[in-house]
Amino acid sequence: MIELPASTIVNKMVPKNAFYKHIDVSSRMKNLFVSDIEKIIWANKISPFTLCVSDGRYVHEITVFDVLLKHKEYSKDLFLFIDKNIPRHTLFILSFNGELSLLLNYKEPDMSSSLFNVVDTFQTSWALPNDLQLRVCGTNMDIIYENIVRYVAGSQIYYSTDDLSCDIQKTKRRNAIMKDISILKSKIQAEPQPHKKFYMHKLSLIHISEPTRLLSI
Repeated sequence: MIELPASTIVNKMVPKNAFYKHIDVSSRMKNLFVSDIEKIIWANKISPFTLCVSDGRYVHEITVFDVLLKHKEYSKDLFLFIDKNIPRHTLFILSFNGELSLLLNYKEPDMSSSLFNVVDTFQTSWALPNDLQLRVCGTNMDIIYENIVRYVAGSQIYYSTDDLSCDIQKTKRRNAIMKDISILKSKIQAEPQPHKKFYMHKLSLIHISEPTRLLSI
């Protein structure tokens, strides 16, 4: 069950055009807001002002949006667009046909502006409300955000150290290597010439050694 403190509740309807009416936006993006989203509610504001916690070095507020979708298949570009244009961290609670899914774009500060850079996107599987166990845990906003990110991401973040940013970057690198290995293995199986197949196999062994090394770090 999603259990956010009562002190954080906002429960305010947000018009869909509020996210783009003051900035240039493509017709495609406007259409996605109409075609994919039924309504958006600003559900919670997690901050030092709504909780008895310290401010963070990087995270000062987490906005929680309840988003009712018109269909289960939707464009994630919508939520990337929102996150790239909101100068705070966010969590989206998506709902469709009685099921929920948590979506979070992990963001880090953009040193050249007041906005953030989206580093990676994580989403839980669709589940019944009672099957989600999200809670606010931590003594400052940075820790609270990290705990939420790790809950939403689960096994999508392969590493678990005290440096979330590093864990995510290493995971992205590992995933890219594993993808390359998979593509290379498919090419090896399809290659009819034995000498080329042998060369490609040697190349795959070199690639395999990289994620193996990462696993040991």
